[in-house]
Amino acid sequence: MALDIPGIRPAVLRRTTAATLDEFLRFRHLVRNVYGFELHFDRVLDLASRLEPVRLAVQADLAAFADFLVEMSREA
Repeated sequence: MALDIPGIRPAVLRRTTAATLDEFLRFRHLVRNVYGFELHFDRVLDLASRLEPVRLAVQADLAAFADFLVEMSREA
């Protein structure tokens, strides 16, 4: 989703947004497959503090992509 396809579409998510989301996905994978009930609370607190900013970034990225789609529909 962070890949720009020239002549087709822009990236849906900026690389910075995708990288941050990837950190959340990696943590989820560790919790489900390694940690079990031994959570590292410092890591949980770090990710929790970054949740709202990444939500806003995703929202902005999706709005920008939606604008692209609206513009494409007008040109068709």
